[in-house]
Amino acid sequence: MGEPSLQCESPHPAYRFLWLRTFHRPIAIRVEMRSTGTYLSAVELDGAGGYAPGEVSRRVERILDEEQTRDFQAALAKAEVWTPLAEEKWMVKHDGAQWVVEARDGKRYLLHDHWSPDQGRVRDMGMAFLALTDWRIWPGELY
Repeated sequence: MGEPSLQCESPHPAYRFLWLRTFHRPIAIRVEMRSTGTYLSAVELDGAGGYAPGEVSRRVERILDEEQTRDFQAALAKAEVWTPLAEEKWMVKHDGAQWVVEARDGKRYLLHDHWSPDQGRVRDMGMAFLALTDWRIWPGELY
């Protein structure tokens, strides 16, 4: 997807949602908050996350307006992005989606990784990222 690592220390806050669905296109959405504005970068591949991920089918890069930035920050605060979640017990799962939310602020880094959340904080954060793209996600693709 051509995405940079968020694990390395950064002078500005950055957040990313990685959505790896078994039967649908993989998506990565990154938001970086810099002194010059809040930047959105979203990429979707043309394969399926559970099989061959494919090549880039669409990419969006733009600056968010002040309202979008405030709404996004409020969504992250409400979902308590910096509070670790209870560890999920991983087991072999065949169908579904991996929802990964990363947060980086200076030296702080946190990763939330859950399997097909149908509610809760990771679901809320993922939906906040998706809302920024204006991409249409059909109900049958949302898992």
